Amino acid sequence: MKKRLSLKSAVILAAILCLTTVTVFAATQVSQYLSTSSSKPTYTSFPTEKALQKDLGFVPNNLETFSNGYTFQEAVIGNTTPVDENGKKMGDYKFISYTYASGKDNKVNLYANKQLPGITSDSKEVNTDYKGVTLSYSSQKYKFVPADYQLTEQDKQAQESGEIMFTYGSDKVENSIVQNVTWTDSEGISYDLMASDSKLQQTDLTAMAKEIVDNNK
Repeated sequence: MKKRLSLKSAVILAAILCLTTVTVFAATQVSQYLSTSSSKPTYTSFPTEKALQKDLGFVPNNLETFSNGYTFQEAVIGNTTPVDENGKKMGDYKFISYTYASGKDNKVNLYANKQLPGITSDSKEVNTDYKGVTLSYSSQKYKFVPADYQLTEQDKQAQESGEIMFTYGSDKVENSIVQNVTWTDSEGISYDLMASDSKLQQTDLTAMAKEIVDNNK
């Protein structure tokens, strides 16, 4: 069975992608990305390179355990579809989302996919050059609200300034801070190490990203 990613995961991933779209394919612009995955994890044990090549079509850099104790929990393979301004699909791109855990509630996700069309860097990112790779850190506040939620004046100002991104469709008002470190390797594989409402800091996530770069296939 296929289903959309969980509300938070889906909208955060889509929002991150849409924040970094540019005009591609002549005058055609990517207007949105649709991401879907299975309702069950593809892997509950760390996948082998052979399995990844067969199921995903490429082998991203990955780790079973980070030096800070975050350990592989599960992974799922899904599809991301760029859609242009006319509603036309611009291909299907497989991605894999690894979940790493440290204790009961401390989790991070690593997304990897072949580089999507329409992606460029975000001016808010803090870049770190490491072994020829640019690691880009960003942090964004999100506010998940019900469909009938009315923005306050303060909300409107925060939305206008880009301080907070608003997402409609949740059962209640929830605030979240999402941190990302993104990069693309020499094979054209893009990575997004994402932590939501985490105690991890910029230096922690960047150090984890460096470990993945060091584990070059």
